[in-house]
Amino acid sequence: MLLEPALKILKKYNNELSAISLQRYNTHLKTLGAFCGINKTLTSHLARYTFATTITLANDVPLEVVSRMLGHTNIKTTQIYAKVLNTSIERHMKELGQKMKKKKEGG
Repeated sequence: MLLEPALKILKKYNNELSAISLQRYNTHLKTLGAFCGINKTLTSHLARYTFATTITLANDVPLEVVSRMLGHTNIKTTQIYAKVLNTSIERHMKELGQKMKKKKEGG
């Protein structure tokens, strides 16, 4: 399963992308980072970490699902990526408070 932007890229190349080495992938990330004005050294590891934390977990994708997306066979491996974000905690606490208020009011 892929998100729409990835599907569009695949369609553009007739669903055929050549495999590249990790070194070449990291070189491409470095080029993209420079083009975007990012002063951090971009690597495949950082890309995976960002995907796991900022993109999936911060958007409430369950840890079990993230684990499968990353291809981990053991969820403990994924827990290394599982940094709980303060914004996520605040949002969940607010939602919990609203649910408890509704129950108290009889709704």
